[in-house]
Amino acid sequence: RQFVLGPRPVEEFAHWRTTFVGPHLVLQVHEDLPLVEVEHDGMRLTMLGVAIDPLAPDDDDLTILRALAERCPDAQHAPRCAADLAGRWIMIADDGTDLILFHDPCGMRQVYHSTWDATETWCASQPGRVAGAIQAVVAPVRREFLRSDYYRGNHESWFPSPTTPWPEVRHLTPNHSLDLRTRTVQRYWPHSPLRHLEPEEGAHLSAQLLRESLRAASQRFKLAVPLTAGMDSRTITAATRGIEDVWHYTLSWPGLDRDSADLTTPRRVLRRLRRKHHLIDCPTSMTAPFHEICKASSTLPSYTTGAMAEGLIPFFPEGHVQVPGHCSEIIRDSFNVTDRPRADAETLADLMGMRGNPFAIDHFDIWLDQVRPVAERTGYREWDLFFMEQEYLSLIHI
Repeated sequence: RQFVLGPRPVEEFAHWRTTFVGPHLVLQVHEDLPLVEVEHDGMRLTMLGVAIDPLAPDDDDLTILRALAERCPDAQHAPRCAADLAGRWIMIADDGTDLILFHDPCGMRQVYHSTWDATETWCASQPGRVAGAIQAVVAPVRREFLRSDYYRGNHESWFPSPTTPWPEVRHLTPNHSLDLRTRTVQRYWPHSPLRHLEPEEGAHLSAQLLRESLRAASQRFKLAVPLTAGMDSRTITAATRGIEDVWHYTLSWPGLDRDSADLTTPRRVLRRLRRKHHLIDCPTSMTAPFHEICKASSTLPSYTTGAMAEGLIPFFPEGHVQVPGHCSEIIRDSFNVTDRPRADAETLADLMGMRGNPFAIDHFDIWLDQVRPVAERTGYREWDLFFMEQEYLSLIHI
């Protein structure tokens, strides 16, 4: 389910589906990654992945994309026009003048790209693919970051967004778009002042959007929902009430006993819902063959996530789509930042476990300079934007 976009086809992926984007770019797409293209009145949209419209839950990808092409005036406005769409997708808008790439609001379908000072425009699902295409070299200071206690000792380590080990390769941060002609990046959200909602109204709207998103997904796929004692998975499970044939499961990690809350809570919840609970034992590490597959598929793999995947694969039902609770932390203030002082780069690095690391501090400092005018203009807190654009959504690459 990966892709490569560049000025010429990659021979290694000659058997993938191929299409053209703009006047000079070739898009190669793995056969398991959905590809939809539409054109309307000079606007051409190309989408990789699956889009869900909670406001039109009966629509499929083609219908969603056609409606988007009809209501979007030009490529620059495409990210805002697609703001209502959930799912896991990448979209490219071409109006003949501008060629804009962006992805779903949480950046679940990953994009890595060459920077403005690289010799060619390349994008891919993995940063190593882009680095190989432009013959980029890992920078010494970034190699030191890879060797740091933080990166080596944290099973969910990440690079400060949008950086990667290669200076000429960047991660497209959620809520940012990429101009494929100039290789420049623009933050397209937030773009207007934060609107205040009373708690009851906000809760009602959020619940409605979540329910309709899941209903829309369930009409196109069978759903697999992981369930633990955590708020995120319990919220998603609650929103599936009324949806038939949901496959619920819990991964049992080494060290958890049968009385652990992450194992007992799912049993109680699903007993009340009269649904079956699948408990799956997870290995402590990957086997050697699976490890090789993981390394071949991912540039910077998480070995913990790899062990989870290997444990789940033999039991995961065919034709189902997993619905995890990733990214929900960004909207519930789980770090209790309401009363925190004005953010600074050193404090952000400390909070992320990167204390004293010059590479992290330098890039958090750059990020703060860019985000402060946005926060002041729109009323969003720097802390909230940090958790969205940096920590939580940067972890999706694993």
